[in-house]
Amino acid sequence: MLVNCRACAKFIRDLIGDGSGIGQCLAFNGVVAKDLGDQRENAALVALGNRPGYRLFWGGTGLRECNQFKATA
Repeated sequence: MLVNCRACAKFIRDLIGDGSGIGQCLAFNGVVAKDLGDQRENAALVALGNRPGYRLFWGGTGLRECNQFKATA
């Protein structure tokens, strides 16, 4: 299913602007906190719809295939 980070409860928007820009993902932050290494971090990024090594998440209108999406209430 194609989803948008801005509509996800796990998206933490950057505090500058209206939330349609860059931000962080709580699901990815959990992987980073476990310190599992670059290979697992890159696999997590791909599963979240990002390319390997790209740690920023976009809250704009773009759609992504994400296996951790949780709709906001």
